[in-house]
Amino acid sequence: MDPPDNAYDRARRGVWYEYIGDFRCIGNVGDPAAAYEEAIEVYEAADDPDTGYSEQEHCYTMAVYREVAKAADKDPGPIDDFDNDLTLTKWVEKKQESYPSLLENVSQSGAWPP
Repeated sequence: MDPPDNAYDRARRGVWYEYIGDFRCIGNVGDPAAAYEEAIEVYEAADDPDTGYSEQEHCYTMAVYREVAKAADKDPGPIDDFDNDLTLTKWVEKKQESYPSLLENVSQSGAWPP
């Protein structure tokens, strides 16, 4: 199968690597960094769109992150707000840096989101 022709469709492919990274991070298995790096490469090749223009697939992973951050009593920030200056690459970098500690905090407190 040929890769999508336009940047919009290519950016949508990056989220699947994000999911792999998220599952590895949440399950504490494998190497989440490798999957997140794949997502970053896909987003960069797709001209690194802003998170405000993300698609439903992106919104789901952002929603899980938002709920984990809230359960850890942390501000998730304006992840998918049209007024932010966060690109999909910067979003993945932010998530890669903060997700492990958020998950650790929630795990220790037992405050998992419903």
